[in-house]
Amino acid sequence: EENFWIDRISTDDGGSCHLWLGRGVPPAVNRRR
Repeated sequence: EENFWIDRISTDDGGSCHLWLGRGVPPAVNRRR
C-alpha cells in the first residue's frame, strides 16, 4: 500500500516554508500526518 505524506519544513531563510510531498515512509525530521 502507498501512503502519501506531506511535510512542511520551515527554514531559517526569511521564514520560508518548503513543502515536501513523497510516498511511503516520511523522513524522521518533523514528520506531520
